[in-house]
Amino acid sequence: MYPHPDEVNVDLPGRRNHERRLLRRRRLAETAWRLGPRAFYELLCELDRHHHLPDLDARLEKYASADPGLIALFGGDRFPELPTRLVERRP
Repeated sequence: MYPHPDEVNVDLPGRRNHERRLLRRRRLAETAWRLGPRAFYELLCELDRHHHLPDLDARLEKYASADPGLIALFGGDRFPELPTRLVERRP
């Protein structure tokens, strides 16, 4: 779970908060994925409806055209092991 480039230089509590949000998003994504393709489609439509994402279909097409075997070969079909935690640097 990498921070957005704009958030690299945040303070440690802010970084921890960011990591917690990403971990929660990951867990929610794993749970929502079990609902199947219809729920995934409805989520995409809702995101587009509320946020007007002009390149949503192009991004979806890019993902849909990916080779599932190749994605699995490089581990892109699963999340890394947990827990992932931040290590505080000491001066």
